[in-house]
Amino acid sequence: MTEQSQAARQVFDQLAAEQVRRPGVNRRRMFGRDGLNVEGKFFAFLDRDKLVLKLPAATAEGLIRAGEASTTRMSPTMRRWVSVPMSSPTAAARRWRQLMADAYAHVA
Repeated sequence: MTEQSQAARQVFDQLAAEQVRRPGVNRRRMFGRDGLNVEGKFFAFLDRDKLVLKLPAATAEGLIRAGEASTTRMSPTMRRWVSVPMSSPTAAARRWRQLMADAYAHVA
């Protein structure tokens, strides 16, 4: 595991601990990766040093246009999922926290 991936894992673990305090949120594996779901619907998972999220179409498209994210094609059913790379741990924690909240709101 690279240093960047280890830092991403630490940030994800911290944010996942916050998310599981919400009603109905659990940690489970998705595509062999650590993920978060609410009532059985996944909204985020960690893929190496990227946070992968299910977001509303307009939000996902805005992130892609701004160069903050790229599309994710792990499965044909993964429309509107985007990958947000890790910047610095501090910046990623702030940005990933907001995006996780947006993804949670989208699927809850």
